[in-house]
Amino acid sequence: MSGMAARLFKYLPFNTVLVLSFFHFEVQNHDVRLITHPLIVQANKFDPARIAFEEIASRHLKDIEIAETPALQNLNQVFAQMKEKGFRSFKAEHRVLPAVHVSREKLLEVQRDWGWVNELPLSQKNRIEIAKRDSNLAQEDWKIPSTQELIKNKIKEVVGEEVFEQKAREQETRDQQARTNTAAANLRFQGEIQFDRLPWYPELAVQAFWYEDNVAKRPVNVDMSTHRYTATLERPIGSLRARLVDARGQILGEGIARISQSDVSSGRGPALVLRPSMATLAGNLDDFKDRKDQSFSASRGEKKLAGKPRVLFASYGEESAADAFGRFQFDRVAPGSWGIVRTESSEFYPSLYLTQAGTEAQWPQFSKSMVLALLDIAKEKTVASAVEENNSIVFGQVKQDGRPISGLRVSSELFPSQRAIYFNELMLPDFSLEGTSSNGYFAILNLPEGFHSLIVSAGEQYFSHQNVVVDENTISFTEIESTLKKDRASLKVFDAFSSEPLDVEIEGQSWSEVFQASGESQVYLPQVNRLSLLKAKPFDRKYADAIYQYNDLTDYIHLPLVPVQWIMDLAATQRVNLGPSAGTVVGFVQGDHFEVYLPHLTEFDPDNIVYFDAQGRVTSQGQPGGGFVVYNLPEGSQSVVVLGKDSNLLSSKVIPVDQPSLNVLSFSY
Repeated sequence: MSGMAARLFKYLPFNTVLVLSFFHFEVQNHDVRLITHPLIVQANKFDPARIAFEEIASRHLKDIEIAETPALQNLNQVFAQMKEKGFRSFKAEHRVLPAVHVSREKLLEVQRDWGWVNELPLSQKNRIEIAKRDSNLAQEDWKIPSTQELIKNKIKEVVGEEVFEQKAREQETRDQQARTNTAAANLRFQGEIQFDRLPWYPELAVQAFWYEDNVAKRPVNVDMSTHRYTATLERPIGSLRARLVDARGQILGEGIARISQSDVSSGRGPALVLRPSMATLAGNLDDFKDRKDQSFSASRGEKKLAGKPRVLFASYGEESAADAFGRFQFDRVAPGSWGIVRTESSEFYPSLYLTQAGTEAQWPQFSKSMVLALLDIAKEKTVASAVEENNSIVFGQVKQDGRPISGLRVSSELFPSQRAIYFNELMLPDFSLEGTSSNGYFAILNLPEGFHSLIVSAGEQYFSHQNVVVDENTISFTEIESTLKKDRASLKVFDAFSSEPLDVEIEGQSWSEVFQASGESQVYLPQVNRLSLLKAKPFDRKYADAIYQYNDLTDYIHLPLVPVQWIMDLAATQRVNLGPSAGTVVGFVQGDHFEVYLPHLTEFDPDNIVYFDAQGRVTSQGQPGGGFVVYNLPEGSQSVVVLGKDSNLLSSKVIPVDQPSLNVLSFSY
């Protein structure tokens, strides 16, 4: 019991009565006290129990002498010596200590000696350490720079204040994301369910789910008596997806809403708007001169359109004709597909549009007289051209959150010397303007045919971008949207066949700087519906550099990395003769058996298309979870079309092919 008794008394609470008796001796310079008879010690908050114990012990044991024992003697030998000498036991007695007053100086002395804190239980020790730290902070001289401030100032001096502030902002962003993730645990919010051109009656049902990384994570509670939903999530990320189904399970309508931290922080979620399921690529054509307020948000189908333009779904080689009000539609096209639509008419200049299935876009037609006048004025003004004139025109409008915006410059990323022409408030081309006027209109002439990226700048800063497809003697129409609203999207980088997380360097159109991504991370995207591209450069050089597509409205971006040797081995196995500067496409297809088409390339050798399964092994046909490789694609804008055999839906992508290059695509049914 060496030292045990003293520690026992030390940690007993105040106002404790102890009934103990003992004798005392020393063994190898250790204090040993054995309990034999009752001893009563009473303490209070000013007189701890251990003080009363020590007083009684010192008074009763001062005349007891025990010989020191050699280091190797055991306890039995000690007791033998004690028996020969004898020892005195304590008789029971009642001891009450008088109140003791401690001076301030003595208290401060005790506070400076913190060694006793180490003997306290962990919970009590932590509480005392916190109190001590708070006290030190309160007494600190705030006029003197802290150590942290001195270090921060020194770092600023070494790396420069601008670099330091940038890193500090990046760290704050990471910290904010971590705080958001923590606060969002079991996040609960409600929102409205709305119908657009859909019926509702009790026999119908609305099914809703929370999706993350394109995977259904959890059902969402729907109350159609109030037309509201209630969602409970772990994280404010992903999307809510709902569908309207009848008694037979047929899907009548669908809706999707991005989950935003700003929307749900107050418990209020985004509206879920259900619209008719549209496996179509559709649009409405109108005459540009009839547009209200010279805006691209014209009313649909209010006026008849002269000429009844022929409409070609160029990506699939299918042709149709617009009706008297300019409406056209191509069926069996999977929602989210991107395709090239071309229109021709006796009244209008040939037009080209990069459009998306699942929505009804409003596309303007431009009279031949208007376009030819613009070309003539440009020639008179001797607008310089760095390329051969081909009478191609990119015509568009720059908007922010749906409204035209002025003072912005538009340029072609590949041909920045091709100067944009801007239109003044009278809708006349004004060659003195260096940026958009209040209507946001611009035109760029004579870009070579192919895939082009347009960049919008505010001064030297990136503002927005848009991709267009250009053809000679054709006007390509586009709207370049921007928004202040950004939301998080999950970004995953992994081996395409083993799913092993990997590291890459990413250069994307939606980000002004190159950044590194490792495995799973998060990025911020402006909430704009557009086709965007990114280039991924893997750290591990056994994987190929590749171009990937994404929509800025998406809540996830997946980058499956493909081994270079696997691409070469697949070609060798199938005896594909690779051209010296051939473009290659690797596609992954989920949810359906499929077949790949390139209908616009009528002379393309089908032996250049190789199918593989989920493990990357060659197969005779497309399988769910597998994919395909297309070798020897010619340079330019190309459309890759996948036909789902079970769903009977076409899914198409439009890609830029630079020789040599690799595009990696993902299709889902």
